[in-house]
Amino acid sequence: MTQLRDERATNLSPARRALAVVSALYEQAAHSLRARCHEGGRLSEARLTEHQQAAHGLAQLAIQLEAARQLLDWAEPSRRWTRRS
Repeated sequence: MTQLRDERATNLSPARRALAVVSALYEQAAHSLRARCHEGGRLSEARLTEHQQAAHGLAQLAIQLEAARQLLDWAEPSRRWTRRS
């Protein structure tokens, strides 16, 4: 059973790497949007409206990123209850 558990953990490595890449992409996009929507050190409603489509896309990315984190967390064998024989 331990071998199977280790095998599952290893098989999640590509998912962990992909999650790290998407997390970095999200951070870059958030930084860029923040820079475009601030004026004089404060959030500008006019600039946010101007970049509304980008803000919406960033929000969607945040939702998908959190869903992927939760799914990966659930899939981690060490973090989930397993029935013992």
